Amino acid sequence: MNFETLPILIAAFALVVSIISLLYLRKQIILLKKEIHDQHDWNRRDTSIKYSGLYHPKVKESRIALDEHFDIFTRPDSISYEEIKRELDKNKKLRSDLNFLLTYYENIAISCLHNVADEKIIRDMMRGSYISFKNKIYNYIMRRRKITGNDKLWENFISLANKWENEENDKTGHNKLGI
Repeated sequence: MNFETLPILIAAFALVVSIISLLYLRKQIILLKKEIHDQHDWNRRDTSIKYSGLYHPKVKESRIALDEHFDIFTRPDSISYEEIKRELDKNKKLRSDLNFLLTYYENIAISCLHNVADEKIIRDMMRGSYISFKNKIYNYIMRRRKITGNDKLWENFISLANKWENEENDKTGHNKLGI
């Protein structure tokens, strides 16, 4: 073997090993990105399930309390601000329950907006009760906005409920009036 060609062979071998290493590194980075994406999707789905209220006793407790006082989930009409205020003035825990649910639904909407939770999963699990709750207490929300001077109060909750309601109306060809 010629000693003059040995450095060239070593350099060529090092180049081949480097190229193979870079190709392997590229493949590993692609797999890592896919794993990170898949993990993010899984976490969004997990968060969505947790938001459903199935695993949150305070959500269930608050919904029951509101239903006992306002028949909120079965009555066909919207509840007047005066009726809600009258009951809330008599029962501070009820006020806490209502504020908890409004904040809870607002947080769900924010999580969907920022892609923390999977909106499709949450919509499929909660659409009916979410829209119904918004429609029942809409008068209260609007009056609270006026009283506090805060037009953004629970705006994400209202926006998401309206979006889902409009999607539902588009699918069925009906609007709120049933026309």
